[in-house]
Amino acid sequence: MSIRTVSLGSAYRWLGEALATCRAQPRLLFGAACLLLVAALSLSLIQAAIEAIVPLPLLGRALLQALLSLVLFAPVLGGFYRLVDAVHHARPAAPSELFALFGDRDASLRLVGTQLLFALLAMVVLGVPAYVFGGQ
Repeated sequence: MSIRTVSLGSAYRWLGEALATCRAQPRLLFGAACLLLVAALSLSLIQAAIEAIVPLPLLGRALLQALLSLVLFAPVLGGFYRLVDAVHHARPAAPSELFALFGDRDASLRLVGTQLLFALLAMVVLGVPAYVFGGQ
């Protein structure tokens, strides 16, 4: 395995490439970003509707939010990443590709699993020291 070195100016090159990607199809990317925002806000509306019907304790609300974000938002976010990759590589793309991962069960399960792993890792990294050193 070879070691790849990264120069100090690489971050500026990556930023320039990101801006070039945004300039390539701004309407598509910003439209998809707006759809992503609507999807994120709709999860909050779904959660509020469920809580209005069934009152939940604090732990139940936290679990509901985690479940909604893991199962519903992870594939939408993955679809956004695929859309950006398609624009970056000059492949044809449409804003509806934001929701295309709901049809790809394997990719959706990988995304949900990765999100679950990151959530558990965050709980361990942030929660354990807070519990150990936090006292009451």
